[in-house]
Amino acid sequence: PGGAYMFECSCSARMHLRCLALAFRDKVPIVSTKSLELAMRQGADAPPSAGKGVGLMPQNGECPICEQRYTWGQIVRAVTDKRWEAALAAAPPKKPKRQKKPKKDAAPIS
Repeated sequence: PGGAYMFECSCSARMHLRCLALAFRDKVPIVSTKSLELAMRQGADAPPSAGKGVGLMPQNGECPICEQRYTWGQIVRAVTDKRWEAALAAAPPKKPKRQKKPKKDAAPIS
């Protein structure tokens, strides 16, 4: 679709963000506050892990074509920058501001 968020890899492969998110295997784990507090009380060095492919959102992964590694932040930033550039290119040019005519000094009344 025209309004879809697309990412273009350095290998020129183009993917929808939704499809790429599914392809990325490392996800930010879904962890409840209670399970996090329990793990911290038990002396865990790291928060509980949800495992590969399970989670809230992608953390990092690889292009399915060339296997270039990206963080999800890099993907989102690249897509956002491209959409911003496209919006600026499509915007109508700004009209120049009209300059005010200088006021004529009134001749003194004699």
